[in-house]
Amino acid sequence: MTTVGVVDDDPIFRDGVGTWLAAHTEDVVVVGVADSVAALRTLLVEPPDVVVLDVVLGGSLLVDNLAALEGWGPLVVVASEDGRSPEMRRRALAGGARTFVGKTAGYAPLRTAIDHVVATGWYTPPELARFLYSEPARAALSTRQAEALRLYAGNLALADIAKRMGISKDTVKTYLRQIRERYRDLGRAASTRAELGARAQEDGYDGRW
Repeated sequence: MTTVGVVDDDPIFRDGVGTWLAAHTEDVVVVGVADSVAALRTLLVEPPDVVVLDVVLGGSLLVDNLAALEGWGPLVVVASEDGRSPEMRRRALAGGARTFVGKTAGYAPLRTAIDHVVATGWYTPPELARFLYSEPARAALSTRQAEALRLYAGNLALADIAKRMGISKDTVKTYLRQIRERYRDLGRAASTRAELGARAQEDGYDGRW
């Protein structure tokens, strides 16, 4: 018998998991449901075999809830459509999730994920495999954004970039903010100058292509 704890702030999904599993299986049982990790830990004396956790819970990301789950079973992370961005998936997997399942797929894929995680420790469904092993999407930048990125990746100061491009320093900052947002939306790190330099080289914005 596999025991499952469910932590989700969507009551329809949270309660539906237990109802569906009770009707469709005898060897997987939901032993506790809650809208927060703390509430689940209070509810259960023994850790469940698997924890199904929403990637965004009460406005906080999965990584913010990991400390409270230390020592518990492996994580199966679920997410609605708006929580399935590349960045969310990367954070979930980096944070210790053993798989990532979309809520809109229904409960059957979740049951499959639970079975695989219990049996092997991991589960990589086709959608997740495509995400993990595909080439990262190239950021689409305007000509001016690309020029700003090339100069910034070349370690020029903002004032020097502004002078070369014939624009204000504030406009350079705006370009860099927009560039970082593009990469963030693609799930590619671009917070620091070094990370932006790496992205510029990967995407051919460093002048080498």
